[in-house]
Amino acid sequence: MRSMRLVRRSLLAAWSALLVVLLVGILASHLIGLLGLRPYIIRGGSMEPAISLGSVAAVGNVSVDAIRPGDVLTMRQGDRPVITHRVITVLHAQDGTATFVTKGDPN
Repeated sequence: MRSMRLVRRSLLAAWSALLVVLLVGILASHLIGLLGLRPYIIRGGSMEPAISLGSVAAVGNVSVDAIRPGDVLTMRQGDRPVITHRVITVLHAQDGTATFVTKGDPN
């Protein structure tokens, strides 16, 4: 009888923990949207160990002038897939455009 109570309490605790995790995840995803950010799943290992494969990043738009070497960018170049790399160098042209030299951390 005592062991049955222990099993019930353990199952209730496990279900409660799962419910809390799900609610926190739902609230976090809505909060990200309210802040103007988009969740993005990292699908490659080019930023490991800083950002692991399968991690979720909150991605938003920033001013080109705010980007500095060492920052991490998630970007699309033309028809290529989206990549997430670290900025190595920022090159500013006289016409006001900027070019970013980036690479993955282990590269």
